[in-house]
Amino acid sequence: MPATPCRMMLALASALLLQVVSPIEAVAQQYPSKPIRILVGQALGGGTDLLARVVAEKLRDSLKQPVLIDNKAGAAGMIASKLAAEASPDGYTLLTAGMSSTVSPSLFKAVPYDAVNGLQAIAPLMSFPFAIVVNNKVPANNLKEFVEFVKKNAAGLNVASAGATTTVTAELFSQMVGTKFTFIPFNGSAPAIVSVIGGDSHAMFSDLPSAMQHVKSGSIRAIATSGDKRSLQAPDIPTAKEAGMPDFVVSSWYGMFAPAKTPVDIVNLLNAQFRTIVMQPDVVTKLAGMGGEPFVDSVEGFSRVYQGDLARWKRVIVQGKIPLL
Repeated sequence: MPATPCRMMLALASALLLQVVSPIEAVAQQYPSKPIRILVGQALGGGTDLLARVVAEKLRDSLKQPVLIDNKAGAAGMIASKLAAEASPDGYTLLTAGMSSTVSPSLFKAVPYDAVNGLQAIAPLMSFPFAIVVNNKVPANNLKEFVEFVKKNAAGLNVASAGATTTVTAELFSQMVGTKFTFIPFNGSAPAIVSVIGGDSHAMFSDLPSAMQHVKSGSIRAIATSGDKRSLQAPDIPTAKEAGMPDFVVSSWYGMFAPAKTPVDIVNLLNAQFRTIVMQPDVVTKLAGMGGEPFVDSVEGFSRVYQGDLARWKRVIVQGKIPLL
């Protein structure tokens, strides 16, 4: 049957419709075509900054585009997170952030961005556990003895705190064992650990990298780590999970984020890039130098980690009646 002008017009219209893509889809198809910016909520030389620079160099080599680090320190990383959440969702603005990004939204009275819905988790990069460390005079050599000591001395037990992540990790532990710690705040891990060494604080829930040199020197004693499995950086220290507290599993992680509504194709492409990058031998060595290990997961898996930690730390802060900042 010969084609009528009407049928020919319908066929042409259908063909054109199939070729129509939205501006965002068009961006995804040619991504990347210009430099990528990675926001870091920490000053130059900090741990998050160093990690971002390691992966940025590899991403640049792989995607054949400049990858620039933009340090926006302040407000516990929330300045950088706000800028990322407000950026165009085109894959050209990313954010390197850590576990603290799931604590701050519940710890501060004023949060300048939507932590739950404003960011798209792309890929984890690195993780390490916390270590329960004690002054050498504390009569506890394992987790069971430490819990007994905590329960007997709850009223006078001082726990050094080096910031939000160490505080909420210790608070989670105290809630699990049914006691309450007196937190002694310090500006950073170094003075907090010195407080434990000197005996002004009985214990600390320190990030493992900060504690290890002092554990190895014998200045303090490590009771357990909080990881799901033993750390490669401290294989002789048992996890709390294997020592009788299977639910006390906390990892301090770092990962890459993008603005919400970033095209799925771009998110998946970047996830694949970062999964490859963190497993490269030279990167693994650099992560070990930072005290961490590669953390690899899918977009969906890392999103669950991020959203799960947002909910968990909110519960811990509310239940512990931790004063808001």
